[in-house]
Amino acid sequence: MSRTQDKKSEMDYWAKQGSGAYAEKKWYEKYSKLVEHIGWHGLVLDAGCGNGCFTNEIIKQGGNVVGVDLSHEMLQVAKDTGGEFVVGDLETLPFREETFDIVLCSMVLHHFPLINRMSEEVARVLKKDGKLVIVDILATSFAKLSRNLGKLILKFHIKEWKTPNETLHTIEEYTAVFRQYGLASFIVTPIISATLAEELSAFRENPGVWSFLILLRALLMKFFLIMPPFRLQAYDNVIISGVKN
Repeated sequence: MSRTQDKKSEMDYWAKQGSGAYAEKKWYEKYSKLVEHIGWHGLVLDAGCGNGCFTNEIIKQGGNVVGVDLSHEMLQVAKDTGGEFVVGDLETLPFREETFDIVLCSMVLHHFPLINRMSEEVARVLKKDGKLVIVDILATSFAKLSRNLGKLILKFHIKEWKTPNETLHTIEEYTAVFRQYGLASFIVTPIISATLAEELSAFRENPGVWSFLILLRALLMKFFLIMPPFRLQAYDNVIISGVKN
């Protein structure tokens, strides 16, 4: 696989997804609460905003947000949230240096095989003493299991599971790359995308093969979380914040 992002496949994929992409409203509400302590002051960039679900949550918390995304189709959906949106490539952002007080990268970095160029651009448009917030998937055993399960199940439905760009990154990769471009004082919070109770509730609401397999995954995750040698591998998502020097 090429180590640069295949932008055409990315745009084609999201054009097909449209308003159905990231339709899990509960997910956005949950994760936005986990980062509301950030305090969305000043001008915020939602980098890779997709259909604007997270953008909308930040607006609810009082943020002044600009969303940018490569997919014109996704931004057509995002405009319904009432925010300001711009079509743009995250590796060549259409903004001046030191424009934003906060940059949010929510579930976007794993769409880049290499995150160096995007990280450099994010750092460029972030003001001095500005804050970077990353919410993304971790390259851990359980995250990989989730992706493989998804690929297996959706294959029977003749649906695309992900773009060829998808690459999971480690905490060390995230922090090391952004440190190169002047970010520091990182606060790292590994998290799980859904608790056992949440997955059990989801299975009761919508029983099926997919929800049953995810429930089994949650049971395994719960087991490994209480075993110190394997605990970190049980987390599948992470929240990282850093400050630009």
